[in-house]
Order: sequence, then structure tokens, then C-alpha cells
Amino acid sequence: MLTTRLRVQEPATANRAIMPPAFVIIFTSLMLFGPHVAMVVAAAASLTPVFVTMRTQRGQALLDSGIVTVATQSAGFVYQLVGALHGQFLWPWLAVPIAAAVVAYHVAQGALANIVVPLIARRPVNRSWPTRALAGCPVYLLGASVAAALVEVIDRRMWDLAPVVAALLFFAYRTYADYVQRLDEEHRRREVIDHLEQGMSVLDGDGRVTLWNDALERMLHISSDRALGRPLTDAVPALARTELPRAIKDTAEDRKGRTLNPITLPAGTATCIVQVKVLPVAGGVALLWHDVTERTRAEHELKRSGERLALAAEGANDGLWQWNLQTQEFYVSGRWRTADQANGSTVSTSTTSPT
Repeated sequence: MLTTRLRVQEPATANRAIMPPAFVIIFTSLMLFGPHVAMVVAAAASLTPVFVTMRTQRGQALLDSGIVTVATQSAGFVYQLVGALHGQFLWPWLAVPIAAAVVAYHVAQGALANIVVPLIARRPVNRSWPTRALAGCPVYLLGASVAAALVEVIDRRMWDLAPVVAALLFFAYRTYADYVQRLDEEHRRREVIDHLEQGMSVLDGDGRVTLWNDALERMLHISSDRALGRPLTDAVPALARTELPRAIKDTAEDRKGRTLNPITLPAGTATCIVQVKVLPVAGGVALLWHDVTERTRAEHELKRSGERLALAAEGANDGLWQWNLQTQEFYVSGRWRTADQANGSTVSTSTTSPT
């Protein structure tokens, strides 16, 4: 319950790939007392922020508590099952049920939070979760290793090592807190990028996509799963016939930004006209994609309308003139000029400034 008051706990609640400090205590109780006691410890830890700060919504806290307790029970079941099958609870064989329990805990809480709960609540499920189900699992394995060390100290009653263990845990926590802070900042940046209306992608030094935001998915109808880790021309084959690959190469070499002319690309069953800006970043280049489909079509339609109007004006018997009061431009049609010249005027151009 005390570990939930550490500053690392809040980012871990928002992003389950980050291990909360309470996991070490939960896993210690699992190894010492079994899954039922560990489940009570997990429930107490997850409900503590509600009664201490009163800022967390009770419904969300109960939901988080249910996820953690079910994940703890799953970890306990796998821990006992694998240990019983292996037949030994001595080192190094004890590492096998510990690792299996950690994977079961991590996968169970991820599946509940991303698949099961949204289905029950009739919300969209996170379809990309299965591809990164084990994201953050190595950190949970390190936390389980710390828990195993605590169990050895408690079980063998090595109280003379308690001050040393406490100091090591303090410095380990400070290091982990800095690591979590960097992860949280990166997570927030990605959230901002995903909410941009402008498409954004990042390529590494080898030309492979490392970032593909949601706006770009909607723009080109290409999911991030299809683009990440692949060359840009593999994700969007139509780009191979454009000037973009050359611009990317030039920007990577001279580190100068470039803005390309509008490019027409297939987007599902339709087409999309995009303007791409290539910018140098550390370790690669960033591409900013702006959808100019509607603007380009409006400009083309306006141009066609102007051409039709000009043809209609030239074919009419009426002389037309137009005076723009803002720019002081004075337009006259060919018929107006012809009639005016017949009357002895000196107007000889279609656009002049009135005197």
C-alpha cells in the first residue's frame, strides 16, 4: 500500500508496459504465501489511491483492482502448475516457474485491459495489442528477480543484510524512476503526435519507418502495423515513382529541409493528394504529410470555372468590365476593348489601373 504512493505508480497505471513498484511486493507475497494472499495484497494496493487522494474515480479503481487481482491469480496458478510439473523449488530451477508466472501476469492484465474490458463495456478494443503483448515484460522479470531476492532474505532470516538490501532497493528505485519518467514523456509525445491532424512519419538511418501516426493512417488508409519497421516504398509502393525517395536521400545527406510538390497517391478505393515536407532529425528524417486533396480539387474547379467564364465572356456581344477595389485592378473583356477602340480610346490591355 505504501509503494502505491510512489511517483512511478501513476504512469504505470496509465501504461501497463511500465511495471508498478507494487508488483515487487505482490510477487514477494505470491512466493511467500501463495496466490490467495497475494490476491488480497494486490487488491489492497490497487484500491489505496482512491482512499488516500480521492482523485481517482472509484469505478476505474475497482476496474483496475479487478484486473490486477485476476492477473495475480493467473500468475499464482501458473507458478504452482509449472513448479509442480518441474518438481523442484530450488535454484536455479526456481527461475522457471517465476518466469512463467511473470509472463502469465503480464499477458493476463494486458488482455483484460485491452480486449476483455472494452468488449464488456462495448468500447473499441485495442487490435494492435497482440503484436506487442510482451512489451515491458523484461522489466517485470527484473521486478520478479528483486522479489525473489527479498524472499531469500526473509526466508533465510538474513536480517544483517537488510540495511544493504534497503540501500540497493533505494538506488534501484531512483534509477527506475528516471527510466519511467523518460518512458512517460515519450508516451505523452506519441499521444500528441497521434492527435495531430497532420500526418507524420519518421524514418531511421536505414530508411525504415519508426513512427506512423494515426492521422497518416486515416490519410493513406495504411495501418501502422503495415508500415513500421519497413522501408517507406514497401509500405506505400506508389511513392517509388515519385520524387520523395530522392528528396529523403538528399535531406539525409545535406540535412536541409525540403517541401515537395503535391503527390497523388492511392488511398483505399479513392485517391489522395498530399504535400510532403521532409525535415532532418537525429538519426534519420521526419516527413510531415498534409492532405491537399480538397484544396487542389477546388483550385482546379475554380480554374475550369474561370476558363468557362472567360469563353462565355469572349463569345458574348456584351462588353464586360470589372474593377477590384482592393487591388485597384481594372479588367475589361475583348469585346469591350474592341468597342472602345472603335470609339477612339487608348485602352489596349485587359488589365489596367484606372485613372
